[in-house]
Amino acid sequence: MISGGYTAIATPFKDGLVDYEGLDQLIGFQIENGITGILAAGTTGESPTLKWDEHNKVIDFIAEKTKNKCIAIAGTGSNNTAETLEGSEHAVKAGADALLLVDPYYNGPSSLEIRKEYVSPVAAAHPEVEIIPYVIPGRTGCQLFPEDLALLEQRGISEELLTAAGIPVGEQTPQEQISTILEAGPGAQEGLDLLTGEDDAGAPGIPPFPTTPPPEAVIGSIGFPSRTNHNSTSVRPLFSTKSIRNS
Repeated sequence: MISGGYTAIATPFKDGLVDYEGLDQLIGFQIENGITGILAAGTTGESPTLKWDEHNKVIDFIAEKTKNKCIAIAGTGSNNTAETLEGSEHAVKAGADALLLVDPYYNGPSSLEIRKEYVSPVAAAHPEVEIIPYVIPGRTGCQLFPEDLALLEQRGISEELLTAAGIPVGEQTPQEQISTILEAGPGAQEGLDLLTGEDDAGAPGIPPFPTTPPPEAVIGSIGFPSRTNHNSTSVRPLFSTKSIRNS
């Protein structure tokens, strides 16, 4: 997948219904400002409150509007493999370039089960698109471990990982989590693209961020320490100025 910034587009509503005119304006703004890709129906896109019919229509709309303009990622993960397969099939037919699979929340599967019974079946059904495991254990209560991620990558199933590493897991800090992922298994570093919000990681891209920050400014900061002679500590204040913080 192309390195860069990916926006988790918000799904605007009007009178309880999806506001497609507003959504069109949001998409246009992102594309005009050079966004690398747009995530449809992520959590920021209100996926937990969308009916599956609405979910699919939002993906249809975004896939159409982004065609030949930027990458379209469809959030099709759930805690039900059959449901995920159905949603993924619809997204691929709609023209999505990649599928975002959040770890199966609440059910508490092991990492082995996530790999064998969740990610692998979807990847096998849709080898023509990118599969992006979304690891966010602080929200899901489970996690695809680095070892299983490495096995997926070695078998040609997954080349990307989206990790919300800002949420500590166990004894590991966010930075330690990323290091563990990058060091997992032979060849994992060579074939794996890590999308993370941790600027210090030197990753080739950042995960879908909220719709509000100017895309051009955010994308310009990606990989800055690795592209210059500045170390990550010296430029940390720069990244902070582009962050949105709740007061």
